[in-house]
Amino acid sequence: MSSLIQKSYSIIKKYPFDILIFLTLILMYLSYLPNWFKKWTDFDSFYSFFPFLILFFYHFYKENNEKIQNMLTKSSKLGWIFLIPAILTYYAGTITDIAYLVCGSLILLIFGGVLFLYGKRILNELMPVLILFSISIPVLPIDRLAAPLQILIAEVITGLLNFMNVESHNLGCNIYIGNHLLTVEAGCTGVKSLSSLLIISIILIYFKKVKNIVKIGIFALAFILSVLANITRIMITNFYIIYNGTEGADAFHYNVGFAVFVLSLIILFITVELLEEEKSESELIEQE
Repeated sequence: MSSLIQKSYSIIKKYPFDILIFLTLILMYLSYLPNWFKKWTDFDSFYSFFPFLILFFYHFYKENNEKIQNMLTKSSKLGWIFLIPAILTYYAGTITDIAYLVCGSLILLIFGGVLFLYGKRILNELMPVLILFSISIPVLPIDRLAAPLQILIAEVITGLLNFMNVESHNLGCNIYIGNHLLTVEAGCTGVKSLSSLLIISIILIYFKKVKNIVKIGIFALAFILSVLANITRIMITNFYIIYNGTEGADAFHYNVGFAVFVLSLIILFITVELLEEEKSESELIEQE
């Protein structure tokens, strides 16, 4: 315990200004943190990929900490290009009580702050972490962007059911099967699983040695898996409703969604492992 206190004290003594800025940011966005944590830890959230980012940040720190520590910090006035709009956006969001503006200002503050305090070299080195963290901040109303996909998925599902001689029709995002109604909600469009699969793809690509064309293929695979998984999820739920009614359908739908996501994840992992290039002898020696 005493060693932990001494280590903490040495960090505070070495980086007092940095810690002061970090605490200031926490105070500025303190009222928004509970909502962010709720979205980050909710499987049904569009930002449920955050736990994967924690693993990425940990491995990134292990691999790059020493290199970054040895870099020379050189303050850049270019940071003001981000900082001034960030401050104005934060002020506008606070005055108008628009949460999206306030949350969006954090992204500008982070990039501007790193550039202003540490310079372009360290900003470039930290870019993967900063971009992924920025994506994880619940800023965009993604549920509204998913509306057109809800209607499209409903039409696809209805077409498949009719092709299988199951009489059905859709009105907007509502699917009618006999006397039963199934609504394709925003989470059923695949946007949630797509966001998670794309983030995981970025993380895998960062740590794995693959060609650029393979990287594009992995992103395409993540998109295809997400769409197919959610169509499969809704189809299975439809058949459950046909044979069992709507009782317990929500829980069944959730469990099937979790299962198809895990299956998609496994397929993605296996694909990346198979396509990874073999490391050279020098890389293996360096890793050891």
